[in-house]
This record gives sequence, C-alpha cells and structure tokens, in this order.
Amino acid sequence: MDKSGEMRYTGRNGGDGMFQLTGYLGGYDEDICREDTDFLVTSAGHYRLVKRPVFETVRPEGRQDYQILYVAQGSLEVRTGEEERLISEGEGVLFRPGEPQWYRYRLENSPEAYWMHFTGRGAGQLLEDAGLGGQFIRA
Repeated sequence: MDKSGEMRYTGRNGGDGMFQLTGYLGGYDEDICREDTDFLVTSAGHYRLVKRPVFETVRPEGRQDYQILYVAQGSLEVRTGEEERLISEGEGVLFRPGEPQWYRYRLENSPEAYWMHFTGRGAGQLLEDAGLGGQFIRA
C-alpha cells in the first residue's frame, strides 16, 4: 500500500504482448487476508492478450483470499480440482481460500477477462447471499 493508503494502479498496453490494467492494495501478488473488516477488495484487473501466445497462472496451494475470474470475451482454460474446462464469454470461476488455482489464457481463444481478489469475515456469506455458492458462475 502506498503512504496514502490508496490502491496503486498500473497499466500496460501490449509491451509484453498483453494489455493489463491492474490495481493492488498491497504489492503485486501479495496475499492479503483480513478478518477485521466485512469485505475488502485487495486487487483487481483486466487482462487481454494482444500478441503473447499464452499466459498462465499456477498456484498449487491457492491463496488466503478469494478470487473471481470473469470472461468478457473469448475463453480461458481453468482447472479446479481434477476438472479442466473451458470457460467462455459470460462465465466465470470462483476460487476460495486455499483452493489450488490454475488458469491459462491462449491468444488463439481471444481471451479478455476481469479478475478480483477479496477478503473479509463476511466474504463467504456475501457470496452465498448473491447466489455465488458454486465454483462456476454464469452471468
């Protein structure tokens, strides 16, 4: 977190073969888990492959926070447990604390996705109340 307590934002447009617009409460990939607040977004972003053929995230132990990954265009490969599947436009996936995370963007699938990491003592109940109790989400 910067000295003002505000999120820091970064934006890149294709220099590494992908468009990235991101904001972080802490450092990049910092795993923030907070129980002193009901709900707190710790990072969020928008990714789109431009030239880069593949972008993959692998977290075998997962993270301490929640992550929602939503596909706005194209498709992404996602693995949850032993199941690997393609999620497409209008679909998403929810990773809970401690769940392994694996997903892959492939340029050939024209992927564009939004993601958010969040935490808080009320996060689980908020998801349930919003009807997001399952792993996969359909908008």
